[in-house]
Amino acid sequence: MMRIRSGLVVGLVMGLTVLGASCGPKKPAAKLANVTAGPMPAGGSFRGVWYSEAFGELHLVTEGNNLVGKWKDKTHGRWGKMSGTVTGDLAKFRWEEHKIGAIGPGSTINGRGYFRFIPGAEGDLPRLKGEWGYEENEVGGGNWDMNRVQDREPNLNEIKNDEDPTVDTDWDKEPKKEEKKK
Repeated sequence: MMRIRSGLVVGLVMGLTVLGASCGPKKPAAKLANVTAGPMPAGGSFRGVWYSEAFGELHLVTEGNNLVGKWKDKTHGRWGKMSGTVTGDLAKFRWEEHKIGAIGPGSTINGRGYFRFIPGAEGDLPRLKGEWGYEENEVGGGNWDMNRVQDREPNLNEIKNDEDPTVDTDWDKEPKKEEKKK
């Protein structure tokens, strides 16, 4: 009887060890921004064209609490897109950036981030101030601070993935479905 019990205990311990080993190491928790939304200042909006030296022009449009944007950095050969939600003066988003002409694992990177709407002082245009991170992290990648471009309406179709902005490859359109032959 003692042999059976010790055999069961050894088998149980070995089974739990194998089960625990197959789970692998835990993925670290995502680094989230420690920010809370405040009220949007009167007349404030994330909608617009925004500019930063590091990322170029970002075109943002909003519909209700949804935010969509695209950018193209003309000097470094990158373009990207984002989507997220707006709560008051805070926008949280997921982003994806592509290197123009690059293929393979390094051609596309992604992550999360946030912007806070900062109203301009009297006579100044508003700003967006935020951070971005890689993959599931909202922070840790860098700052993303932008100034509103005056008198420009956002146009998501203006952002192309080609090096020549006069060429449209329809990268952002749904593929056409082939008709079935009868």
